[in-house]
Amino acid sequence: MFNLQIDGLEELENAIGNMQRKVSKMHKEALTAGATVIKDELHPNTPRSDKGQKHMQDDLDITRLRTDGDGLKYVAVGWPKSKSRDDTRWRIHFPEFGTLHQPAQKFFTRTVDAKWDEAIRKVADKYRQALSKL
Repeated sequence: MFNLQIDGLEELENAIGNMQRKVSKMHKEALTAGATVIKDELHPNTPRSDKGQKHMQDDLDITRLRTDGDGLKYVAVGWPKSKSRDDTRWRIHFPEFGTLHQPAQKFFTRTVDAKWDEAIRKVADKYRQALSKL
């Protein structure tokens, strides 16, 4: 008969649990930092209405950390869903893609194209900083 005794298994489980929490926090901080670069540039580029309604600029937001079907983590920059009559999300496609009477302004596309590399660098820097602390 063969007997095996392992000491410290509980400590190992605790250490793995702590590392998982640190990695989740690392994802959130890094991806939010990159999204903030895009949001900060997108805010002044978003068109403002001259009507007395809520402005699209004022609704711009960064989502919480999400996971897609393949397990990839991400955050989104955009306008939140709302059932309110003051919701601005439904209006975004008019200035972005244009209408029959309004040419496309492409404010979102231009902003993302202009700031994409900087956002990626910011995410990479945050990951480097977090990994150096693990």
